[in-house]
Amino acid sequence: MPGTPFATVKWSEFTRWLMWYDVFGLFWINAFIIGVSQFVIAFACVNWYFTQANDTLGSGTVLKGVWVTFRYHLGTIAFGSLLIAIT
Repeated sequence: MPGTPFATVKWSEFTRWLMWYDVFGLFWINAFIIGVSQFVIAFACVNWYFTQANDTLGSGTVLKGVWVTFRYHLGTIAFGSLLIAIT
């Protein structure tokens, strides 16, 4: 309508597919971030619980958890988050 501050959006088939692509990406990234954070917390708790020496108890467990996550388990977490995003 001319003279009004409102606009109308004309959706084509391509923009509809892009919208669903973005929504799927949002779900996948959300599940990935949650998976990485849960893995880091679980690794830090396990590493703290099973530490034998009392002088290094809890020393750098979260940072080590981040390193182990990104070094060894990133693909598994990405695949699991993909499965969660699909379902």
